[in-house]
Amino acid sequence: MATHDTPPSQRTAGSICGPTDYDKWYRKSWADHRHWGDVWFTNVWGNSHRDLHYINEPFNDTVTQKIWEDRGFLNQRFTGDLYDMRQPEPTWMAYFRHWLPMRYFSWSVYRMTPGTVLPEHSDTYGKFREIYDVTPDAVIRRYVIFLEDWQSGHYCEIDDAPVVNWTQGKGVFWNGDTPHIAANIGRTDRYTLQITGVIDGSMPPWRWQHANPSFF
Repeated sequence: MATHDTPPSQRTAGSICGPTDYDKWYRKSWADHRHWGDVWFTNVWGNSHRDLHYINEPFNDTVTQKIWEDRGFLNQRFTGDLYDMRQPEPTWMAYFRHWLPMRYFSWSVYRMTPGTVLPEHSDTYGKFREIYDVTPDAVIRRYVIFLEDWQSGHYCEIDDAPVVNWTQGKGVFWNGDTPHIAANIGRTDRYTLQITGVIDGSMPPWRWQHANPSFF
C-alpha cells in the first residue's frame, strides 16, 4: 500500500485547512491507490457507539457465500452486528450529513465481534438500490469510518491493499463494486460507521473541514 504524507487535518492540531489543501490531498490519496482513497474526521461521537442497540442479520448474498465456503470458509460468522436507519438516528450523524452531502445518504454503525470474518467481496447495494430506486448508471460511493483506534487482530483490505494501524476518525472510501475484506481475529470489538450515497456533479470531490470543527 502506498504511503502518504500526513493529511492536512492532522498536520497542526486545531489548524484550519482550506478547500485547496483538501482537494489536493483528496486527489493524491485517490491517485496513490487504484480505486479507493483516505479521509479523516473529527471524533464527534465520543464512545456513544458502544451503547447502541445492535442486531445481527445473516449474510444476504448466497452466491458469494457459496464461493467463500468452496474456498474453505466453513462454520464462519460472516456478518457483524448492525445499528442502522431502522432505528433512531444518533445526533452526531448530522456532522457526516453536512460533510458528505451525497444523494440518498444512508448510514449504519457496524460492530464486528472477535471471530467475525467477511472475506473478499464486492457490494451489490441491493437494498439501497431498491429503497431509493437508484439507476444502474449511478455512481454509488461507500465510506467506512473507523470509530476507534486500530487494535490487534482488526483488519481491512481494499482492492488488494491492506489497511491497518488506523487512528480513530480515519476513513476509507471506494466507488461501486471495488473488492474489499473486513475481519476481526483479535480480542476486542471492531467498530465502524458505514455511509453510502450517490455522488454526482453537485458534490465536490472533497468537502474540506477544520481539524477540530465546532459543529454542534
